[in-house]
Amino acid sequence: MYEYFNIVKDFITIPDNSSIVEIASGHGLLYKNVISKSNISKYTGIEPNKLFINKFWDNVGQDNRVTIVNSTYEESRELFDNVDIVICAGLAYHLPYPTHLVEYLANTKVKELYFESFGELDSDVFNFDYKHWGSCSYTDEELNIVGNRQVGSRLTLPIAITTNINIYPHWFKMLGYKLDKYENINDTFSSKSQVCIMKFIKQ
Repeated sequence: MYEYFNIVKDFITIPDNSSIVEIASGHGLLYKNVISKSNISKYTGIEPNKLFINKFWDNVGQDNRVTIVNSTYEESRELFDNVDIVICAGLAYHLPYPTHLVEYLANTKVKELYFESFGELDSDVFNFDYKHWGSCSYTDEELNIVGNRQVGSRLTLPIAITTNINIYPHWFKMLGYKLDKYENINDTFSSKSQVCIMKFIKQ
């Protein structure tokens, strides 16, 4: 369990006085073991499950830097205004359409994103040829994760793509972010499955 957090703690760089939003803050283990160790100014966790929120406070205790919002990320766009760092770990592989999560994150225009998903990035991911995955385009409508239509002329991704962790850097690149670094992790806090954490920077 703690081997995972030791790796993530060394991977995530949080400058002093940063403001952070974590999507799907869950039981607060990432905050307790990693984020709280930094001199942050504000942390906002977005979590739709009230039982998880209660567990978060049980694990974290009193911390006046912390706010937890009982909502989904799609209903919380205003929380991403003037935020330094967004962290999204452990959510993408639960979603039927992870492309929509990537689109949402990119359209917040946050400068630094940390993103984790199951799988292992190839060692040559920075040189990977993504041409066969198609391209994105500007549209007037996009699907959100519950299948509703949204109007807004945002940069969107093709919907019918097989999800493979090696395509995430390409999705983010098409939406204006570059992969800065990544770390494949063998030992997670939930199981022995392989996960990878990635850092993306707004170009």
